[in-house]
Amino acid sequence: MSFIPISAWAESRDISTLFTLRDSITEGKGFLRNWFDSETPPCSWSGITCIGHNVVAIDLSSVPLYAPFPLCIGAFQSLVRLNFSGCGFSGELPEALGNLQNLQYLDLSNNELTGPIPISLYNLKMLKEMVLDYNSLSGQLSPAIAQLQHLTKLSISMNSISGSLPPDLGSLKNLELLDIKMNTFNGSIPATFGNLSCLLHFDASQNNLTGSIFPGITSLTNLLTLDLSSNSFEGTIPREIGQLENLELLILGKNDLTGRIPQEIGSLKQLKLLHLEECQFTGKIPWSISGLSSLTELDISDNNFDAELPSSMGERGNLTQLIAKNAGLSGNMPKELGN
Repeated sequence: MSFIPISAWAESRDISTLFTLRDSITEGKGFLRNWFDSETPPCSWSGITCIGHNVVAIDLSSVPLYAPFPLCIGAFQSLVRLNFSGCGFSGELPEALGNLQNLQYLDLSNNELTGPIPISLYNLKMLKEMVLDYNSLSGQLSPAIAQLQHLTKLSISMNSISGSLPPDLGSLKNLELLDIKMNTFNGSIPATFGNLSCLLHFDASQNNLTGSIFPGITSLTNLLTLDLSSNSFEGTIPREIGQLENLELLILGKNDLTGRIPQEIGSLKQLKLLHLEECQFTGKIPWSISGLSSLTELDISDNNFDAELPSSMGERGNLTQLIAKNAGLSGNMPKELGN
């Protein structure tokens, strides 16, 4: 195979932009050695994938670059996948990201990014995954997110994004994972979320959300995990919760929920983990909980129950952790729980 001189590669706009990118991340020289080797063609650089002279993927995940976010990224118009997870990039995201009209996978998690999510990002209509976790992004989530109709994964946890959740999120009917935990969202969960029929995982924990557990939740029949803990939700657990028959993890603790735990919770036969701690639940523990044969962990601590645990709970051999301190329980623990 004959060697293609660097000057020939430079004739491509994408290849030329790779050199610009290299010049902006010189801190990574020790980790990206072949980027700085004149014998290595740019499309053979670590983390770079080309089709012809077009760059279609850049994956520098976990390479410690510690530089301002490279503004030249918006020039890679054939880019399908961009992964800068854990690179230590800082600063605000450029509006030029909106030029990446072929982008399908975007992972900028675990960086030091600040400022709002650029409005141009919502124009990436081919996008399937947007992962922006563990940054310091702020501002609000725009209703324009409804334009991302191919989105299957939206993960923006561990930021400082605020405001109410746009009802427009409910139009993303291909969404399978929605993770907004550890932000400062407020207001109630829009009823339109009931339209997210493909949703498998929903985590809205550790925000400032209020209101009741939204009525549309019972339409999410494919849901496997639901975490609404550490908010200010009020009211009771809806009896219709029993319709979520595929649910494996249900975490509702550390809210202002009241009333009794509904008997219908016993319909969640796949449930492995149930956390209802630090609420204001009263009454009896429903006997139907003892029928949850897959349950391995139950936390009902710091509530206001006024009865014994159902004796049949001790017959469930899979239960490995029961936390019931300050739960208001009376009587003795079922002796079988000690086995």
